[in-house]
Amino acid sequence: MAIIEKKYVSKKTGKEISKYYACVYNPMTGKHIWGKGREKRKDAVKDEADILEDIEKGTTEAKGKMKFKDLAKLWFDSTETTYAESTWKGYKGYYNAQLAPVFDDVYVNKITPTHIQEFKNELSKKYKPATVNKTLNLLSMMMDYAIKPLHIIKYNPCKEIKRDKVETPEHTIWDEQTIGYFLSLESVVNSDYYEMIVLSFTTGLRPGEVCGISTKSLKKDNLLSLYRGYNKYGNITDMKTAGSHRPIMLDPFVYNLLKQKLDKKKKQKETYTKKYLKGKVPYPYKDNDFLFTYEDGTPITPNSYSRAFRKLIRNHNAELKKIEVEKGKLPTGFYYLPQVRLYDCRHSFATNNILSGENAKTVAEIMGSRVETIMRNYVHVGRTTHQATLSKYSGKIFNFNEITEKNNTVS
Repeated sequence: MAIIEKKYVSKKTGKEISKYYACVYNPMTGKHIWGKGREKRKDAVKDEADILEDIEKGTTEAKGKMKFKDLAKLWFDSTETTYAESTWKGYKGYYNAQLAPVFDDVYVNKITPTHIQEFKNELSKKYKPATVNKTLNLLSMMMDYAIKPLHIIKYNPCKEIKRDKVETPEHTIWDEQTIGYFLSLESVVNSDYYEMIVLSFTTGLRPGEVCGISTKSLKKDNLLSLYRGYNKYGNITDMKTAGSHRPIMLDPFVYNLLKQKLDKKKKQKETYTKKYLKGKVPYPYKDNDFLFTYEDGTPITPNSYSRAFRKLIRNHNAELKKIEVEKGKLPTGFYYLPQVRLYDCRHSFATNNILSGENAKTVAEIMGSRVETIMRNYVHVGRTTHQATLSKYSGKIFNFNEITEKNNTVS
């Protein structure tokens, strides 16, 4: 290995100039590897060190020869067991929709920050900030992978590209009265999803956790043992975090509802099997240990559960609207429900319990999360609570009660 100095005569100035080249012998190929011509010797020395490192890692032949589609395949193959299935498939969706059409046939080392910025600008014209940022983050992870462990490039071109600003999503929270009203509606009580909805509102479980509950999850003394989830792709999961594996002591009313649901499932299986034996249904009952299933035994996925939940709210509001138009007013004791997502049951559980003074650590343990996560992401106190807190505090500072009493005495 050496630094080779070569002299040239400049075509522009006619003067003699020197260029320095790193030249390193590669014993694996029996050939010399040359660096770029540098005006300063110290730059060639740095090239020499980089070439030696590449030879040691066996990556000199790969440099510049890998296309993005090959990088993406390697990355997805290596991460399939790293991420949750829904996350991994979500990444696949972003890759196929946004990244593949633009970068697939481009060599990885030819992707520059300028290309990324132009790509990001075009994305921002078509998609919401959250989608743009998720796409860029995925691209950045792949480019980091190209740096290590592949050693194809030395710099991530996504690093300095700023992400779009994402507005904090608004969450609609139902208070205890609204939840109680909803759970008392005949359409909800008679729904196939009633027990699931009760569980969501009274425990704050994630939808996937509710869907994954097993018949073996119901223990003695009102205990519910959570040890698995069920995702939108119809696969059993190991749940979101290690803390998600937890026992919950249910309210006796809720526990008994689940026990009754277990009995319903047994009868459901018997009824469906009779239909199958009589030729009334084409497929046999799908036997499994899921507590919440359809008539044929197929487990209910979070997506199906979410759609059914939203439909119950829409149908209720539509029915009231029809009555209001016909009679000019709503029936006594009935009112429209704010539209919420199924996941807002979890937000409502956290918010209502914290506002009522329950211990944050206890609430977090029930929800299978950390206190800081619950307080940051799930508790939404609202303007009314802010005003009440500030008014109470201001009253202490200015002694509003004493001032009011003095004024009443003077008058």
